[in-house]
Amino acid sequence: IKLRNRLDQVLASKKKASVVVVGGGYSGIELACNLKDNYGDKVAVSLVHRGDRVMEVAEGHSRDTGVRRMASMGVKAMMRTGVDKVGSDFVTLKDAAGETRDESCDIVVWTAGVRASEQARGLGFSTTEEGKIKVTPRMRVVGEEGVYALGDIAECDDVLSDRTVATAQAALQQADAVAWNIHAAYTGGVPVNFRYHALGEMLSLGRAAASLASPLFGLSQKGRAAHLLRRATYLIRMPTSRHRNKVGQSWAQRLPAELIREAVGSVGQ
Repeated sequence: IKLRNRLDQVLASKKKASVVVVGGGYSGIELACNLKDNYGDKVAVSLVHRGDRVMEVAEGHSRDTGVRRMASMGVKAMMRTGVDKVGSDFVTLKDAAGETRDESCDIVVWTAGVRASEQARGLGFSTTEEGKIKVTPRMRVVGEEGVYALGDIAECDDVLSDRTVATAQAALQQADAVAWNIHAAYTGGVPVNFRYHALGEMLSLGRAAASLASPLFGLSQKGRAAHLLRRATYLIRMPTSRHRNKVGQSWAQRLPAELIREAVGSVGQ
């Protein structure tokens, strides 16, 4: 909401806004594509990434689809480039050779990196250098009884010693393990070790564009088909019927406007 309000403020005073998205992970790619899809030529979008390729841990299908989508929408990708300084109307970029240059912009959005909450260190638990709480494969905080941590705040190696990725999918699976182990502690049941199962990944690349990749189920889709599958999956994964009804009603209310915008875009092409 803050980004949208800021963009509207900039566009009220000039014909075109310039946005620099820092970070070529999932969030950066999704944001860049959705900005271009929603604002079109009114917004120039640049993506800055320190690595050689975006979404380095993503499935190949997801990465290729995201890169092609950005290119087709006119997102300027600057690889092997870091950010040295952010000013009020510019960003100073540094390339792999250490050379710096200023890039004018109206808005800078930082999506790079995943950092644990600052509260983690203040709790007095054992933490990593990055500030994440150390947990056992049963998601119990190291050195503590009856205390569990999960999600971005926890440094978790599952039962096979595989490092768990910091995604919502992993956090939901960790939550199931934690709930089971808390119940087991009170009922005398058998606790379980956490094992992460990569079910797949979904990217939103615009109003009616997405990418879906799941090697586990042998699925790989893009475009409108992936968009519909993503929405269906998102709806099914809602925790309660109340949540599903609320999300479904929200989508239904927005559908007429989405169809009109898509029709107008098709005519313009």
